[in-house]
Amino acid sequence: MSSKVIIPVEKFMSTKGIERYVFLDNEYFTIAFYASGSKSVSFSNSHPMCKGSFHINILNDGGSFSWTIAYKKQVLIKHFAEINHLLGNLLNSDLNNMMSTQSIITNNYALSYGFYDCGSRSIEVHLTNHDRSYVYLTKNYSEWMKDLASEEPKFLERPVNVLALPGAHDAGMFEIFNPRSILKNKDFLNRLHSHFKDSLMSKSMNFSDITDYLERIVINIACTQKDDINTMLDLGIRYFDFRPGYCYGSLKSIPEFKGKILHQHGFVPGYSYYGFLCDILKWLSEHPSEIVVVNLNFQGFEESSMKPNADYLMRLVSDAQSATNTLNIAIGNKTDLSAMIKQLLNENKRLIFLNQIEANSNTHKYEACKYDSYNDNYATTNVKKILTVLNQMRFYPPEGQDYTVLQLQGTATADVIACSTSVLDAIGPFSSDAMSPLMSTKAAFDYSTYPWIMNNVPDKFSPNTLLVFLNDFVDNALVKHSIDITLKRILAS
Repeated sequence: MSSKVIIPVEKFMSTKGIERYVFLDNEYFTIAFYASGSKSVSFSNSHPMCKGSFHINILNDGGSFSWTIAYKKQVLIKHFAEINHLLGNLLNSDLNNMMSTQSIITNNYALSYGFYDCGSRSIEVHLTNHDRSYVYLTKNYSEWMKDLASEEPKFLERPVNVLALPGAHDAGMFEIFNPRSILKNKDFLNRLHSHFKDSLMSKSMNFSDITDYLERIVINIACTQKDDINTMLDLGIRYFDFRPGYCYGSLKSIPEFKGKILHQHGFVPGYSYYGFLCDILKWLSEHPSEIVVVNLNFQGFEESSMKPNADYLMRLVSDAQSATNTLNIAIGNKTDLSAMIKQLLNENKRLIFLNQIEANSNTHKYEACKYDSYNDNYATTNVKKILTVLNQMRFYPPEGQDYTVLQLQGTATADVIACSTSVLDAIGPFSSDAMSPLMSTKAAFDYSTYPWIMNNVPDKFSPNTLLVFLNDFVDNALVKHSIDITLKRILAS
C-alpha cells in the first residue's frame, strides 16, 4: 500500500450509536437485540416497521452488539458486532461484509437482514454517524400467489393489473462480474475515476495508491442487491428490473467478457443475462402457481455500443427455455395485463416481459411504457425527498403508459458529499465491507416508505393498473406489504 494515502482519524468517541430496525409478522418467533451497557430489547408477536437505538459506552470497555432469532425460546440464529473502544469502528463481527448477509428462507420463516458500519465517523455529513442494523422476520411467502388464491377466491378472477408487485431495482447487481479483470482495465479505471470528478476528493485521489480497496469501492457504488435471483424469488419478489448489455469500452474485447451480455449498472458489469433467464424459468417450472414480470431496459448505460439487439435478447429467452426444458412456459407481454390471472395460469403464461429495449425491432409493438416515480430528487440520503415525489404521483398513469412503478430506494451514490464520504470510508485501515452508502439508507428509508405505501396506495392509485414497488436489497417485509396491498386492491376492484 502506498504511503501517499492519508487516513483522516477523528477524535476518540465515548459512545457509539446503533440504530435497530425491525419488522415481525411471524408470531412463533422472537427477535432480541443486545448491546453492552444497555438493556436488551425483545420483539414477539406481530410488529409493524419500528425502530430504536442503543448508545453503547465504548471509551472504557469497548462495545458489543448482537441480535438473535428464537423459536419457543430456542435460539436459531445469532449475529454480532464488536466495536473498537477508541475509534468506534467495527472489529470482530459476522456482519462486516454486506454481500455475505443474504436472506434465509425455510419452510417456517423468511429472514432478511443487513448491517451498515459507519466506521469512526463522529459527525453526520449526509451519511449517518450511527451503525444501522435491520432484521425482518416473516412467514414463508415463496408461493404467495398460490396462498392468496386460497385465501381469497376472487384473486383468480381478477386481471394481472390488480397486482401490487414487490420488485428488485437493478436486479442483476448482487455480484460484480470478474472483478479482478475489470480492475486491471484502463478504460474501466478511467471511467471509475471520472465517476468521482465532482466529488471533494477527486483532485487528490490516485487509484494506483488504493488498489487494495478498489473492489470494495466498486461494490459500494454498484451493488444494489445481495440476494441471488433464486433467493429473491423465494422471498416473493415478482418483478425484476434487469439491464442486459455488453461491457463498457475495451472490456468487451477481453476474452472473459467478449460477447457476454451482463446486467450493466452504468459501466459496472453484474450477473449474466442468460443465467438470469435460466434461473427464473427453472424456478417457475417448480412453482406453477406463480407469475413473474421482467422489465428489460438500458437505463443508465454509459455508451450506446453497450446495447444488444432487442430481437436477440428475446431469442435468448427461447434458448434459455430449451436449455431448462421449460418450453411449456408461455411468454407474455403488456397485452396480457388485462387478462384474468386464472386464464394466464391455465395457459401457463407465467413470464411476462414489459420491456423498454428498442424502437426498431420486431418486438417494438409489445414494448411497454412505465409511469415511473424516479427523477433527480432520488439522488439523496433524505427520505423526505422520496416521499414528496411519491405524494405527487397520479391516480392513473398518463395516457400511453401501461403501469406504475414506485421506487422506494434513494441513490446515495449520486449525492456528491455522500459518495465522497463513502470512498474515504472504504480506504481507511479501520474500514470494513459493510460501508455501502446504499446500505446506509436502506432500513431508514424502509421505515418511512413501507408505512407510506400501506397508508396511501389503496386510495391514491387505481386498483386497475399494475403497480410495482421497486427497492434495493429486496426483503420479505416489502413482499408482505405488497401482498397486503394486493389483497386490498382485489377487494376494491
